[in-house]
Amino acid sequence: MARVLLRTLAEAELTEATTWYAARSLHTARRFLSLLDVTLDRIAADPGAFPRVGIRLRRAIVPRFPYAIYFIVLPDLVSVVGVIHTRRHPRRWQQRDGV
Repeated sequence: MARVLLRTLAEAELTEATTWYAARSLHTARRFLSLLDVTLDRIAADPGAFPRVGIRLRRAIVPRFPYAIYFIVLPDLVSVVGVIHTRRHPRRWQQRDGV
């Protein structure tokens, strides 16, 4: 299983999304975090199973939520570069450093 590291910007996006959901429903916020964790576990288990959306970049969709996790597979870890709302910012990941 690969080690997964969230970059600072990805952590900020995750916090923003969780805060938004929590302001509306704690149950929904918990569900979002739970499904995001499941998706991160799937990425760690088999990062190559997810489609490429760039030369090095891959994308995993969070089930039941309009969020995608964008990540780069490195020799010793998986680097998450974004947790992005797919309807508001579908191409935001293209502006990231290292992508």
